[in-house]
Amino acid sequence: LAIVMVGLPGTGKTFTARNLCRYLRWMGVSTRTISVAAYRHRILTVNSSPSNGTMVAAAYFDPENKDALRKRMEISEAALRDLIAWLTAHKGVVGILDASNTIPERRQKIEDELSKAGIKCVFLECLYDDGHFDVSRHVDELRLTCPEYAGVPRDAAVLDYNQRIAYYRLHYRTLEDCKPSKAGYIQSMNGGERFIIERVNGFLCSRMIYYLMNLRQQHPRSIYLHIQDDCLGSKNLQLAVDCACFFHQTTGRQVQVWTFKDTNSPVRSLIEGSSAVQVIDKPRLRELEIGNLNTPNPRTDTDPNTATTTHRTDQYYWRNPEGESYHDLAIRLEPVIMELEGMSPCHDVLISADITVLRSLYGYFCELDKQSIVTWAPDDMVDIVELKPKAYGCYEMAYTSVLCSGHDAESDDQDMMSLVPMYGNGLDMMSLVPMYGDGYQFRPYKDNHVGSPM
Repeated sequence: LAIVMVGLPGTGKTFTARNLCRYLRWMGVSTRTISVAAYRHRILTVNSSPSNGTMVAAAYFDPENKDALRKRMEISEAALRDLIAWLTAHKGVVGILDASNTIPERRQKIEDELSKAGIKCVFLECLYDDGHFDVSRHVDELRLTCPEYAGVPRDAAVLDYNQRIAYYRLHYRTLEDCKPSKAGYIQSMNGGERFIIERVNGFLCSRMIYYLMNLRQQHPRSIYLHIQDDCLGSKNLQLAVDCACFFHQTTGRQVQVWTFKDTNSPVRSLIEGSSAVQVIDKPRLRELEIGNLNTPNPRTDTDPNTATTTHRTDQYYWRNPEGESYHDLAIRLEPVIMELEGMSPCHDVLISADITVLRSLYGYFCELDKQSIVTWAPDDMVDIVELKPKAYGCYEMAYTSVLCSGHDAESDDQDMMSLVPMYGNGLDMMSLVPMYGDGYQFRPYKDNHVGSPM
């Protein structure tokens, strides 16, 4: 299956393609995104200098620039060849071609090439009505996360990007204006506000539509991961609420706490009397079911030594009798992912759960491979991990808690530190201190393109 992106620059094609790729890979589907922009970045270094990075000037996209048009077609053809090669020779399941593809003749050629290779084609178009998209805000993110605009002055980047969009708009015809001859297509308008779907069927396509309908191009938001400590017992929930109060106090944004806890817990009753933080039960956030460790797995063999070896080499899919694998856990957490992707931009979420659950969620947002998901764990000093997902990667910050008595909280040393009551008793105070002194760490998503670009 090939998903071919369509749309003007800045309409969320890369955001959609990379999120869709991460979702499918996380669900166990062999998926790759092949980005024409990434190919172009590797090949061209037009106007490269310390002040403008490796930005490709807008004139490169002028349809009257014949030499540039020839180079663009060569790069696009190379990307398409690699997509077909990966889906056929490498036995890939879903390939996503991330490019503008605004011209109907180009889309028809892609459809014909994929048809010759026996690959099903679905076009996915991202559209915005006039006035619904803020180019300046989009360029601000590109300057931080996209190599092409790294170091480019903001005004120059906005001017260049608007000119690039104008060149593409000259010959752009939407899928609704010029429908594909046989391929199905999906139109996503205004960042997922409404959809048009035609000639799209099958299990994988239905799963993708389900995901896309929950995906939103979010305003800045944070997802906080709080690892529960078995030694704290029922105090885990109160500690999570304390942390949520801290972030609410320091950012001014509402913070919901998602957790799996007994609704009859006395701690929960105490918390529900407060309006500062909303605690929401999420039964799917229960920890990984380990199962029976003493019973041989009948689906593999009855030799415990062999079973242990299999467990070590394939931990992501390994399932003990009456238990769950990490792949099972990912399937169970899918509705949670949908809620996180579609949640309101008005608030952040703090998820308090067992480390096994947080491994799966962290692996989704930071695009870890299967074996890295199984082994991921933050440093022992880390109490909270904050994630800020973006189109090209995910920003991460780790926090450690600092405790002090009520007397210490009044000292001058605490003037620069926001404090919240610890365990709600008002006797001890707590603050969360960032552990990365140089700011957020940016974890770029994999380009996922294969082969040589030329």
